[in-house]
Amino acid sequence: MGSCRCSKAGEAYAGPVQIKPKRGPVGCGEMTLEECHIARDTNIVRRRSRRPALILAVAVTAVTAPSPAASKPVAPAELSGKDLNGAAFDLAADKGHVVLVNFWATWCAPCRAEMPAIDAYYRQLKSEGLEVIAISVDAGASTKKLAAATSAYSFSVAKLDDVRLPRSAVPSALPATRVYDRAGVLRYDSSAAKTSDIMNAATLDRVVTPLLASGATSR
Repeated sequence: MGSCRCSKAGEAYAGPVQIKPKRGPVGCGEMTLEECHIARDTNIVRRRSRRPALILAVAVTAVTAPSPAASKPVAPAELSGKDLNGAAFDLAADKGHVVLVNFWATWCAPCRAEMPAIDAYYRQLKSEGLEVIAISVDAGASTKKLAAATSAYSFSVAKLDDVRLPRSAVPSALPATRVYDRAGVLRYDSSAAKTSDIMNAATLDRVVTPLLASGATSR
């Protein structure tokens, strides 16, 4: 601040009078006009410098967000229909059982390779509360063709067209196997596994056997 040694005519000199600097516009508080301009310009620069980071954050979020169309496993309560023999099934009614749902197709060689092991395991442990349903995703395949391809197996087989489940739950890659515990909770999804598991005897024993040992069936 400056000072002015002055007095009005006829008045005794009363000491220096403080000259108050011109204050800035509303919103600048006690800052001077010059200080306010400097602060405003600084804030503008800071705001501009933050914009690229904000845009980058939004872009990363958009890329990494999961797609709504991604395969979403369903609980047994959402899966029902009829098998190739016309017998109705509703996995909600199988609470108290361990349920293995296998998605396959006649043109999928790895799918066909898994079936003997799944069937052997099912025959051995179905009395312990194991249920197996193999759902064919073949487009337009006849019941006769699917029945012929699976005639050697004892587990239930169904066409996707005869199954009621959200289409978002249909896996995008085959083979795919999901295993639900006795409470209907998804405990294993081969399509989400860190390694590509083949449903052989060792994998079935590792994944399913502990769930079967968790309690008796409801029957």
